[in-house]
Amino acid sequence: MRLRIPVNVLDSPNLCTFSLPSTHSDGPLQIGITTSGKGCKLATRIRREIASLLPPDFGSAVERLGTIRRRIWEEDHRSYQTLEDHAAVPENEDDDIAAQKPTFNHLVSESDHAAAKTRRIRWLSQICEYWPLRRLASITDADIDTILQSYNTMSSSTIATPSAPPLDISALEIRARPQPRIILAGSGPGSPSLLTLATHRAILTATVILADKLVPSAILDLIPRRTPLHIARKFPGNAEAAQNELLTMGLEALQNGHTVLRLKQGDPYIYGRGSEEFAWFEERGYRPIVLPGITSALSAPLFAQVPATSRG
Repeated sequence: MRLRIPVNVLDSPNLCTFSLPSTHSDGPLQIGITTSGKGCKLATRIRREIASLLPPDFGSAVERLGTIRRRIWEEDHRSYQTLEDHAAVPENEDDDIAAQKPTFNHLVSESDHAAAKTRRIRWLSQICEYWPLRRLASITDADIDTILQSYNTMSSSTIATPSAPPLDISALEIRARPQPRIILAGSGPGSPSLLTLATHRAILTATVILADKLVPSAILDLIPRRTPLHIARKFPGNAEAAQNELLTMGLEALQNGHTVLRLKQGDPYIYGRGSEEFAWFEERGYRPIVLPGITSALSAPLFAQVPATSRG
């Protein structure tokens, strides 16, 4: 401390003057998690969980938002500079000159500049704080032009006040709305550690999950609390009715724009009606994404230390 040299000692938080966070980097997006030396592995897990909830390639969306911020600032600065130029009167210019512009008598004050800054901050806040992350991640260059055009229209026709209307995003609503998807995924032999990464991500990102009755609770515990979950109500004599109920619920969710995860035990194509459900949804205009799982036909012999195949 006397020499102002940062010190970090492994497994000795009391001897450290700083801690190293577990970091996630995606372009300009930087996320750091630290437990102040109390649990390094826990910090890594928290960082991994947070990163998995972000849309793919979200760093590019952050870069585009920075572009919007810079271009809006440039537009405000250009407008403010134009007003100053119009307000400046050459000494030899006649007051009665016929070519005098309408902005000649416009009073330029610091309050105008402050109002533009307030308007700009409110506009950007509406985008960053209220738009869903998936919508932000889908912003394109064409969307940036639309946003700037809408901002310039508002800037020239209104004065920034606390009662100013919110940002109108109807022009982007249709394009930015997530497309409905149906995913047929296998949850493996029952242990979360044996899930594929693709299925684990589908569990975290799906907006509706329809699970078979055989999917164990250890797998279901991975489902976020905010995600609606329906477990098949299959019992002797009700198997077909329960199956039709799941298919109908999946179709209704797709029609409402959801990402539907049809979660099955083992592999969806081995004793899981996967091919039947694939054909059923495809006939109705939704081609499923199939994520394989470890089937019990292979995992059961493995756990029993019996090789499924052996030479000699």
